[in-house]
Amino acid sequence: MIRILHVIPSLIKGGAERLALDILRASGQIPSVEVKLVYFKNINEYAEEYKGLNVQLINAWVRPSVLRTWDVNLNEWESLLCEFKPDVIHSHLFEADLLARYNLHRNIKYFSHCHDNMNQLRSLRHDRKFSKKRLTDLYERRFLMRQYEKCENTFISVSPSTTLYFKENLSAKLTSRIMEFPNAIDVNRFSVQKSKPPVNDDPIRILNVGSFIPVKNQALLVKIATLLEEKGINFQIRFAGEGPELNKVQKSVTNLGLTDKIVFLGNVQNIQEEMWRSHICVHTSVSESFGLILVEAMAAGLPIIALDGIGNRDLIVDGENGFFIKTQNPKEFAERIIKLKDDQNQWLKFSNSGIEFSKKFDIRNYVQQLLEIYQDQSNRSNE
Repeated sequence: MIRILHVIPSLIKGGAERLALDILRASGQIPSVEVKLVYFKNINEYAEEYKGLNVQLINAWVRPSVLRTWDVNLNEWESLLCEFKPDVIHSHLFEADLLARYNLHRNIKYFSHCHDNMNQLRSLRHDRKFSKKRLTDLYERRFLMRQYEKCENTFISVSPSTTLYFKENLSAKLTSRIMEFPNAIDVNRFSVQKSKPPVNDDPIRILNVGSFIPVKNQALLVKIATLLEEKGINFQIRFAGEGPELNKVQKSVTNLGLTDKIVFLGNVQNIQEEMWRSHICVHTSVSESFGLILVEAMAAGLPIIALDGIGNRDLIVDGENGFFIKTQNPKEFAERIIKLKDDQNQWLKFSNSGIEFSKKFDIRNYVQQLLEIYQDQSNRSNE
């Protein structure tokens, strides 16, 4: 029996959070595994979608300070460790790393899931100017580097670009402990049904999924919408997600007179159902560590039109399973949308290729390989 404890700051809607829950569910179906997920910020937007899993909210925090004593509350965390007795602690996102490694425990193997390029770990040599936030990041980085080395931490990188980032920013002792391991999805969940191509004069339904933050770049899709409108294309854009940029994008849509063409869905509980109702997934993010939503959309049969976000380069083969656009060119995006609207053979090619491609990322195979990584790294530490 192996006991695995996953740690994540919150269960807000996001790719890292969904993957952690999918790992939890798939791991829990293996008889030789006991698995639990804890979070420490009282946000759970997946409560209905992932019922019945071993998930627990704890009251814990680590709040670093450069000038004052750190504000630390780990009583419930330490009690949980005593009760659950994990063999592995697998943390997701920077704050979880900080909390889970404040006190290190012997006989526990520590794994960091590098869902993105953690800016807090960026080394000093990349700086041109300083701010109070940057000084705090460097202080936290120094602490974590010391803890990572003490516990012989293993880093699970989701893409070549993320691997490169961590190799450039980790200490020399740690770079050999980076494992490149692409993310996964519950393929069955998304492939129960299949998206269908647009029919006749029905509006082509365009889906965009992501938090409304600057990097997700939803403003580009609004610009694309103005071109589609100018060309007289019958379309509807559906944004799924929330975030600090939402009001700004909504105001832009109103000012452009596109409120009858663009719908804001907020956070969607069962995003696969929205995918099945859509015709195309347009992804406008300027930077991606991997692009989990793209694989989910492919599994649902949705053709993809994606901006080059670096980390998603291994997912889209331009002209084979989607259109991959190198620059933020609204005209090129609009042309590709119209191409898929008018050419059903092209639509079907992308849909079928995407479905086949997504099968490589099934969560069940992923979890078996993840267990092997745990074991391999444990054996390596004991040599």
